Amino acid sequence: MTYSDSDIQEIEKILSQIVGEKTWGVSLLGNGGSHINFEFGESRQDEWDSLKVRGKWSLFTNICDWRLEKDGDVLVGSNDHGSRITPALQQLEGTILSSFDLQLPALDTIFVFSNRFVLRIFPSAFMSNSTHWIFTLPKDRHALKIGPEASWSIHIYKDYRKKTEKDDC
Repeated sequence: MTYSDSDIQEIEKILSQIVGEKTWGVSLLGNGGSHINFEFGESRQDEWDSLKVRGKWSLFTNICDWRLEKDGDVLVGSNDHGSRITPALQQLEGTILSSFDLQLPALDTIFVFSNRFVLRIFPSAFMSNSTHWIFTLPKDRHALKIGPEASWSIHIYKDYRKKTEKDDC
């Protein structure tokens, strides 16, 4: 299975909503590895947990490798220890997403931020049943889900860090 040109265009249309938006709530989930979270846009109360605040949009990496760069130098990667990852990720707090690029064949995604930061996301468990990354949308609890394999879908989510339910969108 591969991504088509129309798949890329649809995903680009969805992701284009956050170009020009400021990041906040940038965090490593757990002690290290592939799970990182970014919030974009105005804050809102979490619909399921009244103690949490989310962005209008959220980006959550799941089963994928990633690398953070600045000025052509690698700052940190998903296989580094959490004690290195957290301070590097905190440098992205308050930066603006300038652009993104989706690359075939596996939908590697490059996010370019202000201040010359670049986040590269690489789906690494390509033959597994795992989601590579999720982008939550402000409309009706929907989320763009990349993976498993070379698939993408829009799902209704209960909590984007838990199992999603298929929607007919």
